[in-house]
Amino acid sequence: MKSKKSIKRAVLGLLLFVLGVMTPTVIKAAEPANALSVDAKGALVADLETGKVLVDQNGSERLPIASMTKLITVYLIYQAIEEGQIAWDDTVPISDYVATISNNMELSNVPLSAYEVYTVKELLESVLVYSANGSAIALAELIAGSEEDFVTKMNDLVSGWGINDAILLNASGLPNKYRLEKEDDSLDPDAENEMSARDVATVAYHLLTDFPEVLDITAQPTVDFRADANTTIEMHSYNHMLEGYDSYYEDVDGLKTGTTDGSGASFTGTAKKDDFRVITVVIGSSEAEERFHATAQLLDFTFKNFKKTTIANAGDPVSHVKSIPVIKGKEKEVGISYGSNVVMMAPIGTVEMDLEAVFTPDKGLTTSDGKIEAPIEKGEKLGKVALTVTDDLGFIAGRKSEAESDAVASDSVAKANIFVRAGRVISQFVKDLWSSAREFINAIL
Repeated sequence: MKSKKSIKRAVLGLLLFVLGVMTPTVIKAAEPANALSVDAKGALVADLETGKVLVDQNGSERLPIASMTKLITVYLIYQAIEEGQIAWDDTVPISDYVATISNNMELSNVPLSAYEVYTVKELLESVLVYSANGSAIALAELIAGSEEDFVTKMNDLVSGWGINDAILLNASGLPNKYRLEKEDDSLDPDAENEMSARDVATVAYHLLTDFPEVLDITAQPTVDFRADANTTIEMHSYNHMLEGYDSYYEDVDGLKTGTTDGSGASFTGTAKKDDFRVITVVIGSSEAEERFHATAQLLDFTFKNFKKTTIANAGDPVSHVKSIPVIKGKEKEVGISYGSNVVMMAPIGTVEMDLEAVFTPDKGLTTSDGKIEAPIEKGEKLGKVALTVTDDLGFIAGRKSEAESDAVASDSVAKANIFVRAGRVISQFVKDLWSSAREFINAIL
């Protein structure tokens, strides 16, 4: 059984190891110039690749989101397709509830009838392009049996992404007064789904990351919808940043608008310029077209002030992480280097960045007190280094680091011969013996 002293030494060694691999570097980063403010109650820009928030204007306040809700519904449809629960050419039953909602032309809709046949793909297109409320409810009923049960799936989904402050009442984003089947009549008729701009960006992040093919639909300015055998409706996208509209912005190819009295004019967008794709969220602009103007301002600012920057090359030492202690080696420690180039989103003109680096050794590589056993080859993979920009904006939910690289050994460390290792053991024994003697002498004097 280990002595108390050896246990203490092991704990202390592990603590020192953890402190060493989580050391932040304290260096300055350039700030983007000309900070802006847009016509919105809440607005946010995030880098799609990393989830890093680049612009935040009241992005954490929970606000009504109207039909941007449908991004969650769409994700669950794609997920059901991926899992084999449904297929694109499956027909979708139209309930009396859906037929009534879909034929209310005061709302965004394509008219649906129980006597016609519609496929999952047709209804999904109408949801994404034309914000068809009846179609969203029909798909929700297909997946879960009822809209109420579908809302449970919605809440479970976003909760799993780290979104814990959302209010989700339905699959479409309609205010409560339009719902014909309500389990809870105590709700305010004007109650509607609410999320923060940061949380909506999180939804868009997961949709675009897991199902990028959604852009094949959202990039289309118009799509035909077959209402019945004799009627085809040309659906014009409510996203007026697409080609052919007054608010056209060349790089925009999605995603979803939303408008209610509570939400105001809102828009979740995405745009790609070169190799840089961002998500934008605008909630609560004063007018319909103003949400697109605000989005254009956010995009102009972001593309002007940020770019992907290589902050380290493969082979560079990870200078702000301490060397790793080595046992049974000719050297007592080994430095770590980046195994690949490290690219991060940064304000243009940045030379150095405020970063926190965390080294995580590969499982089973280190001893209980955080040491690596020799021999070690130069370039040998030792674990991972995760790098995070330490600023106030942070990341959208579920993301914790902006870049990651393999951590490799900076040098080779040969195994020491038996005589060197024995000498070290004896030396350590003498040190421990002397330390114990000093403690004993101090205790009796």
